[in-house]
Amino acid sequence: MRSAPSITKVSLAAVASALQICEKELATRFQNESFTNGSVVRSARKPALSGSLSVLDGLEEKEDLFLVFTSVCSDVQHPPDSTSPKSADHPVKQQQPFHHKSLQNKQSVAEKEVLKCGVRLEAAGDNKKALVLYRDWLHKGNKSGDVWNQLVAIFLKAGRFDKALQNAEEGLKQHPNHEALNISYMECLVATDPKKALQVIVNYSKKVRSSGGGAAQELKHTLQGVLREKESHQEALLEFAKLTFDLGQEQAIQSLNILLTHLVKDKDNKIVQEYLTEVCQKHEGMQYLQKVSGEAWKSVPALILLAGVFRNNGAVELSLRVLERAIDLTPDDPNAILSYIHLLEMLNNPDGAIKRVKAFCQSNCSSTVFLQTHSSVKTILNRLPEHIYLCGKFVLNAIYIYIYIYKYIICSCVCVCVHLKNYI
Repeated sequence: MRSAPSITKVSLAAVASALQICEKELATRFQNESFTNGSVVRSARKPALSGSLSVLDGLEEKEDLFLVFTSVCSDVQHPPDSTSPKSADHPVKQQQPFHHKSLQNKQSVAEKEVLKCGVRLEAAGDNKKALVLYRDWLHKGNKSGDVWNQLVAIFLKAGRFDKALQNAEEGLKQHPNHEALNISYMECLVATDPKKALQVIVNYSKKVRSSGGGAAQELKHTLQGVLREKESHQEALLEFAKLTFDLGQEQAIQSLNILLTHLVKDKDNKIVQEYLTEVCQKHEGMQYLQKVSGEAWKSVPALILLAGVFRNNGAVELSLRVLERAIDLTPDDPNAILSYIHLLEMLNNPDGAIKRVKAFCQSNCSSTVFLQTHSSVKTILNRLPEHIYLCGKFVLNAIYIYIYIYKYIICSCVCVCVHLKNYI
């Protein structure tokens, strides 16, 4: 007597695949098969399910999308009939042991069918059915990071960030190293808790880099793109730039690009100024800044602005370096020299300030330039110690008198030449 077919519960997505595989075998085995009472099963049977989509259409209002159907799998070895002859030509086949690998392969096939069916539903705009399909398949004890990720993606597209975050966290408990699911998790955090998202991405990126993985770069680019999308994410984007500066040269340049772009948009933004100063004080920070600045590194107004940012945030040494660069570009620019003298005063270096003023005035004898800077330099000298003030005032007055006499001599020569010309 043959054993009865086994009753198996399978997912709706696997129904279509299983029926296609077993359709011929089912027809052969059930057609004209006799039972012990002599009755014969009718050859006519119910039509098989043609596809998972048609089944879903019929089960739209049902919560459970799992069907119970009679399956006869060719992998299952049935015990031999007791009435069959046992000879050397027909040895008795022993029951094959159960292999875990076989179960994994079947689950992998079912997972692919679920994903394939779900993607088709999403493409057709029926996200509701796709959600039900994914949920039911996972709630039956199946594990798949890809299915969890598809489930989260549907909620993200719909703007239901809390539900997306909830499902992402649940999926990561089963698949903590799933790259795509981690990226989706970051996107959920950006929408719900940007500060936490930044900390999580930094930790995850370091973890991936230490293990030799390649997901860190994709993760950073994804999150950076998400943060750039909305103006409300500006603070989180700035925090992202600061935290990821130490993750290699490429990311350092990206971080500086973000900070400098926001500085150009809003020069008085205290957060931008603070973060820019902080990253430039790090190892090779100024070298990266020079690479990113491009033509701005040759612009005196841009350098003076940058020096002011550093000075306002306590990085006086960096400010001096930037101003020295500006003075080297245009030695006769009074704005750069005055900013430099102000910094020397802050560093309690009045002697250096006097020397710089003297050198500047001696190399720039133009009365126009001198008169433009005279009042500002004199204001600085008024705040210096008395002996320095007297020395500085003497130097300034001496140079001023020298220029005045120089102008008088030139004017006198011009007048003499004019008179001689008229006389001739």
